[in-house]
Amino acid sequence: MIGAGAAPWTFLSRIEQMMTNILIDPQGQVLKQNTKIARTFDDNNEYEVINLPETEHKMSILSNLLMSEGRPGPVLAIKCKKRIGPDNFVTALRKVLVENYPKDSIGLGGTFVVQTGKVKVHIMPELSSCPLTTDAQVENWLKFFEINAPFTCLSVLVSNDPGLDLRVEHSHGFNDRGDGGHYHYDTTPDETEYLAYYSVAQHVCRIDRPVESHQIGRD
Repeated sequence: MIGAGAAPWTFLSRIEQMMTNILIDPQGQVLKQNTKIARTFDDNNEYEVINLPETEHKMSILSNLLMSEGRPGPVLAIKCKKRIGPDNFVTALRKVLVENYPKDSIGLGGTFVVQTGKVKVHIMPELSSCPLTTDAQVENWLKFFEINAPFTCLSVLVSNDPGLDLRVEHSHGFNDRGDGGHYHYDTTPDETEYLAYYSVAQHVCRIDRPVESHQIGRD
């Protein structure tokens, strides 16, 4: 199981960026836990990436995950460089699917590596003391950072929401230098190169769909 989500409140008493990477046996027991969490510090503009050591911690609020049996099979291998449009890598990929399969809901899950250049990411600070009701308010609340490549992202997307109120794309990443966060886009379009491997989903599952929903903060 890999993907992007919110870190468990039970671990840090706050909600942060989580890069889920976990191996579970058929009985639901955790065999290997490589999940990472990017967290901020409220008294300065610093952050750190730490491992999630305990298996009883799950997640908070939301996650978008690829669940796979881990068997060999066909995948989409994508290589590209020099961004020429306004969309980030994941949005551009999703729009290609929408353009070619406009009536279908195609789910992809996998990893991509930003091999060169820089990327913009965010990490959530302490929860806001007042409701955030616009995308602008969400952006003012989040903490943004520019990260140097290489940067590995765990990514899930759906070309079209099939009426399940899905977040259609979500990618969190990390590297070996202690950086991490929610991927937004590369900031060096002429320099950036991507290498991606995605599996095509057989099923899309929606768990605990809220009664009331909104589209704020889903970019």
